[in-house]
This record gives sequence, C-alpha cells and structure tokens, in this order.
Amino acid sequence: MELNAEWAHARQLYKYKDFENAIEATGFSVRIYTVEVGARGFCRKSLRGFLTAMGCSNRKIKKTVKECCEAAERASVRICASRNDTWSQEEV
Repeated sequence: MELNAEWAHARQLYKYKDFENAIEATGFSVRIYTVEVGARGFCRKSLRGFLTAMGCSNRKIKKTVKECCEAAERASVRICASRNDTWSQEEV
C-alpha cells in the first residue's frame, strides 16, 4: 500500500510539472500539493499538510479531514452497492 501511495504521489507531481513551470515563467511562485484520500475513508497526512499550508486552524483541519474521510467512505459504499447495476451513458 505504501509503495502505491508514494508512486501515485510522484506521478501526480510529474503530471503537473509542465503546468508549474509555465506559471513560474510568468513570475508567479507555485507550490503543487497532492492530496490522497483512500476509498475506505483513510486520509493521508498530505491532506492535513495542505490544510495547514492554507492557514486553516487545527479545529477546521480536524473537521475537514473527518468530513473528507466520511465522504470517501460513503462514496465507496455506494459504488460497491451499485457494482451490479447497469448504468447508461447519461448517468456517467
């Protein structure tokens, strides 16, 4: 699991490198954040680090992390429960 998360983190940073360079070329400073929230409701430290960097209070960080984890878990349950349903193109 940890290797997959680290690989995904590196892949996301690489994916936005050209975008980062283009913005920096205009004179702006850029910081790319990758935030990982697992399908089973596990939030990695990256979410807390991002919220801290944005200046959120500890109380707001705790609330936001909890809400993100719960939302990911609800979505995962919904997807699992619907796995045998047929979806039309309009629903996707």
